[in-house]
Parts: sequence; structure tokens; C-alpha cells
Amino acid sequence: MQTNAIQASPVRDETLRKGIALRPASARSRIWLLMLTAVLPTIITAVALGVVLTQPGFQDAPPSITRALAGTALCVVAVAFALSRLMRRHSLRLDSDSLEITTTFYRRRFSIDQLDLAKARVIDLAEHTAFKPIMKTNAMIVPGFNSGWFRLRNRERAFVATSDGPRVLLIPTHAKFNLLLQPMQPQVLLDSLRDIAVTRAAR
Repeated sequence: MQTNAIQASPVRDETLRKGIALRPASARSRIWLLMLTAVLPTIITAVALGVVLTQPGFQDAPPSITRALAGTALCVVAVAFALSRLMRRHSLRLDSDSLEITTTFYRRRFSIDQLDLAKARVIDLAEHTAFKPIMKTNAMIVPGFNSGWFRLRNRERAFVATSDGPRVLLIPTHAKFNLLLQPMQPQVLLDSLRDIAVTRAAR
């Protein structure tokens, strides 16, 4: 499992490190992933093959049918395992110049100057529903877990890395898209980014 990490000042403190770490995928999301990618496809395949076996001429070939079912089950379990590992690839790295976000298939690095921190804020998606991701454009989505590129309800584009829970950090960028992140303590990450920006401006 990849560890959330922070490099360089001014965010060395262990409490800050834990506060800005991305919230990992919940047990609920992992169960949904297992159901959608392994259990459900296996059940559908088994039912389909069972129907085939009831047709005339197929009753005498159970070994091939069994091998087909076993092969399918093995494939879907392998896919489920691979996607489960990808869900663990969910972290950020903050240093004196940039914010790097790694989530499932995606990794993006943003310089501090690219982030519009004056407009960044912690929001509750249950209240500010306009910022909810509703349409994936290039993303991995499991109930309770969003990773990648989405269109928000307000039609804006966003790079999203969120897990269960409504409180998220919304960071507009100067490239006409938003970041929607869910660290363990969203305000801690926002304060750390602003501290870095002040330090850079004072150089």
C-alpha cells in the first residue's frame, strides 16, 4: 500500500502529515467493488451456463462447461484483485513547490502557483450539491469512492479523489478545472497549502 507522504518544510509535523493524508477507501466501497467485479459477473455466468446446459445437445458436455465457468470466475477474481490494489493507490505528496495527487490509475502534479487558494474552501457536499461529481469522463467509480476526471453537477470539470463522507476540499485551479479532494482533515491541508504559498511569496 502506498503511504501518504510529505516532503520538506513547512509541513514536517507528524500531526499535519496524518491530517492531509487522503481518506482511504472504506470497507463499504471495497465490498461494492467485490460484488460488482467478482460476485455479480460470476453469478451471471453461472446462470447463463446453466440455461445452456438445459438445451438439447449440451447435457453431454459438462466438463467443458465447468472449465468455462472456472476460467471466467478466475478472470473476474483477478480483475477484482487488481482493482482492489488500485484503490489502495490513493495518496498525496505535498512539498514546498507542489501538490502531487495519486489515485488509482491517475497521478497529477500541480505547482502551488496553479492553485487558486484564495477561492479554495472546505465544503459539505450534502449542502453544496452543485459540486457533486455526477458524470465520469475518465475515472474509476465505486459507491463511496471516486477517482479521476469528472463533470460536477454545475458542469465544471474536476479531478477528484474522494472516499466516504461529505466534507471535501474544493480547490479551483488557474487551468479552468477544480480539484475535489478528501483528506482526513480538509482544513489542515488547505491551511498547509496557504502557508506554503505565503512562504513562496516571501522569497
